[in-house]
Amino acid sequence: METGTALPFQAFKNAGASPEWLIFNAILILLAAGVLIFTTLIYRRYLNVSIRNAFLVSLLCLTFYIVLLYQSFLYKKIPDPLYYSDYCEHFWKFFLLYRGILFFFAIPLAIKLYDKWINARLTPEEKLAGIDGVRAWLTPGNLICCLGTAFCSWQGYKANYWGVLILLLGALIAYPALNIYFHKKVSHPSPKEDLSQAREKIFQLLENGKITAQESVELLKALIETGESSSSKTAANENQSHKTEE
Repeated sequence: METGTALPFQAFKNAGASPEWLIFNAILILLAAGVLIFTTLIYRRYLNVSIRNAFLVSLLCLTFYIVLLYQSFLYKKIPDPLYYSDYCEHFWKFFLLYRGILFFFAIPLAIKLYDKWINARLTPEEKLAGIDGVRAWLTPGNLICCLGTAFCSWQGYKANYWGVLILLLGALIAYPALNIYFHKKVSHPSPKEDLSQAREKIFQLLENGKITAQESVELLKALIETGESSSSKTAANENQSHKTEE
């Protein structure tokens, strides 16, 4: 349901091809071109893509903004929700401004997260577990997009600013947080598994004729002695850890 005061677009619609209307259109075209150029340069660096793909992202954001303006022009009303219903005719510009700018923050952030999560285009720092991985995700570009999206959602759609911001920051640090969790769950190979792999390698060398039978026997003896010493050390370390806990 649409509520609100009619927007003052009718005067421009009735102006037809008047000089004022042509000047207004020319200013809008120049402004749109400037926004396209500026955001293309920003998105090229932020998304780490080609200039063509950065331009397409900018064009997508601007298209959504134009559709929003056209919808407001068509219905001559501001969609719900409204902050200041009593002062709507004075604040309609700010509503449309914040709602339009929201696209320029939210869309590139969504593309960046999709590229990282789904396409797995991660930097070596972003793959790290711990505080280093978190720091790699909380870059200035990501933080600016999160802050801008939360602020424009708050001002344009009456969303909870802190709720949106916490949700976006959570999406950023979700990967390193899960990386920390699974990094702790990774089980290291036991000495027995290491011994079996080494034993298989010795048998392969023997089959390929790279070592003699006598050499393979000596290697197996040395391998057994090494395994016994490593297992005794592991048992001693486990006993020490149990005593420390007690």
